[in-house]
Amino acid sequence: MKVMKWLVIISLAAGFFQLPLYPKISSRVQGKVIDKDTKQPIQGAKVQLIYLWARTFQRVMDPDQETFTDKDGKFKFDVRSYIKHSAFYLQCEKTGYISLIPSFYFEYRKDEKFREVAGVFRLQEGQIKHFAIELEKGGGLKGTIYKKEASGISPFSYLGGYLKRRTNPDSNLLQDDEYGYYIASINTDKNGNFEITGIEPYDDYSIKFVLTEHPFEVIQHVKIEKNIIENIEYVIDLTDQTGIEGIIKIGQDIAEKGEVWIRNISKSSLDQADICNSDISKDGRYSCKGVNPGTYRVYVIAFNSVKSEKEFIVEIVEGTTKVFNIIL
Repeated sequence: MKVMKWLVIISLAAGFFQLPLYPKISSRVQGKVIDKDTKQPIQGAKVQLIYLWARTFQRVMDPDQETFTDKDGKFKFDVRSYIKHSAFYLQCEKTGYISLIPSFYFEYRKDEKFREVAGVFRLQEGQIKHFAIELEKGGGLKGTIYKKEASGISPFSYLGGYLKRRTNPDSNLLQDDEYGYYIASINTDKNGNFEITGIEPYDDYSIKFVLTEHPFEVIQHVKIEKNIIENIEYVIDLTDQTGIEGIIKIGQDIAEKGEVWIRNISKSSLDQADICNSDISKDGRYSCKGVNPGTYRVYVIAFNSVKSEKEFIVEIVEGTTKVFNIIL
């Protein structure tokens, strides 16, 4: 019995001494977020540790970590995985402040640009990196978007749009719109109202509203100043009936979804009223109105149980809506 007892003790002791006396230290990213002007800490700023593949600089979505700064503006991340194969970037944002990278950059995942982003770093096992982040207050926009129809003027509810720079005055690729990069989204509520804040001051922004069944609408030369919320009231005229509409079938069946794109091919220089697209509704209907008269190339992609495509040419006459039913 005593022999058995000693065997148990020896076994436990052997297991204990197999454990590392000093656990492997994880790498750590920590720092402090302050107001660039006042130098005071910013509490409640959202900080994200973004993981990138070290070779390709494409974003690794799953391991991203997120935290919020404490009352002293401090944050920290313990990093235990992907060290050898990853590079990292810190994203920081707070309402009213200019984000390190605007949200659209990450929403559209412009992976090819991460190589150009200042601040990408790597970690060694057990390494601790400290960052001092300064956020600067920006400006903003608010207002109401209206729509003008035959029945009158009413708020344009749930309208989506984008704020973008019209020019690229410097070499900062984050502000370059060459690849379809936008600064912020603008979305109206049921009453046509919108508000965005924390936008970098600049004197030549534009707003692009994406309309269903009509060409997109653009507000040019929008100026945003620091700590100022500009007010905009804008009316989008939908009374122009120049265009085409109809029903799309795939064989004998109504198309359940898809899109129709039209593009003016009778002009060498196009504006927004020369291009339009329409979603296909559940009852197979589409509509593209408010375009310039001319010769248009129409491209249709539609679905029900199968996918079908078609391309053809159609003449659009000023002031009229041509009913053009399409069988794929």
